Amino acid sequence: MRHQKTTIFTLIATIGLVQYTTANVVGCSAELEANIWNLNPIRRSNVNFTSNGASHQILFNLCSNTARECKLEGEGQGDETFAVLLLPNGKCHRLTEDDMDESEAKYFDSKAPEAGLSLNYESEEKCNDKENYGFTIDIKCDEDSDHAIPRVSDDSVSKSICHPRVYFESEAGCVTKSFSKVWKTFQDLAIGFGVFLLVLGVFMTFFGARYQAVTLFIAAFFAASFASLIFLYAIVLPSFTPDWVHMVVFFVCGLAGMLLGLFASMWTKVGIACLGGWVGCSSGYMVYDAVFSQLVSGRGAQFVFWFLILLFIIIGVLLALYIMNHAIAIGSSVVGAYALIRAFGIFIGGFPNEYLVYLEIQNGGYASMPDAFYIYLSFYVIVALCGIVVQEREVLKLKYQEYKDKKAGNSGNKNAGGEGEEIHEESKDDDESKPLIDKNKKDKKEKKDKKNKH
Repeated sequence: MRHQKTTIFTLIATIGLVQYTTANVVGCSAELEANIWNLNPIRRSNVNFTSNGASHQILFNLCSNTARECKLEGEGQGDETFAVLLLPNGKCHRLTEDDMDESEAKYFDSKAPEAGLSLNYESEEKCNDKENYGFTIDIKCDEDSDHAIPRVSDDSVSKSICHPRVYFESEAGCVTKSFSKVWKTFQDLAIGFGVFLLVLGVFMTFFGARYQAVTLFIAAFFAASFASLIFLYAIVLPSFTPDWVHMVVFFVCGLAGMLLGLFASMWTKVGIACLGGWVGCSSGYMVYDAVFSQLVSGRGAQFVFWFLILLFIIIGVLLALYIMNHAIAIGSSVVGAYALIRAFGIFIGGFPNEYLVYLEIQNGGYASMPDAFYIYLSFYVIVALCGIVVQEREVLKLKYQEYKDKKAGNSGNKNAGGEGEEIHEESKDDDESKPLIDKNKKDKKEKKDKKNKH
């Protein structure tokens, strides 16, 4: 069940993070061409080795920085690192940087991806005039290995200790999930998919409120599609599913999204609720990545993650229904900005894979966000605010024009009503005066007749 729940995040990440980068590493998790590895079984370890007759020790932690910090020569404070080389004299050297995006993942055997994974790290600390300190871990797949024992390759330290190579035989080297064929399909369409997200982002950010029916259709389409994916992969489908089934599932979920999208475009409240939920979900994910991924770990991390997602979805739906007149402008701007950063993530790379972040949460570790993520986050906030300002100005101008037209209409009706009253009064006067005229004529005639008699 645990694998079923996380499969959906792999699919979303595969669709939304088709990048030209070759690998993606977040904490205890790695992704290479949509093959996923969970490195949690070898998260923290140490290994001793001998070089030139002297004993050395390597302390490393694949999931977070080691407790031991080493400083560069001339610096006052130690810097965080994932691996430390301890020398016999008590000194130490950093073998990696403090960011996961400095690492490089590749296949242990390029001809057999299932054979294992190789992680390569490099530090800024100089080892000699020709190279810096570095560190490589080769993890060979062994599903029957209960306790992985790290070993240092003698060849890597026979002449120099600048770049030791450690190897394991562990289940951590086995692919946890594989969507390579599905990934290849999206990779072949990467440019088109990136352009689609770019156009969608611009439209939603700056023109969503102007074309409300289209915006509500898009919001409901994605909301229903992702909800269907979560239901099918978490409850219905088994953990390991053939690639052709994924294609069928995508088609079915897309059809469900189209049906709800058509319904939402006709029923405004349904569409606005979907838009609010979508905004809440994406906002909750971004808030967790930016803030809580560095604050919580252990079992509480998964609880905090889902609590934030559900809380933001509920807030998004209720807030959208409460401010319906402005919900489309605000919601479409936020969603459009997210689509834009995903588009740039496809072409530029550097945005963390959602599945790897969630897998890190399940492992109970800190999800180490690369520096590029915070650049994307800043860009996301700026674009969203710009979209809200632009669209809200149009909404307010439209509301003001409607108010003026309504006021002018009421004034016209009032004037028309006054003229009608005057006409009515004139008619009434005529009616009242007519009997008086007739009466005067009658009186004159009677007087004339009376005079003639006399």
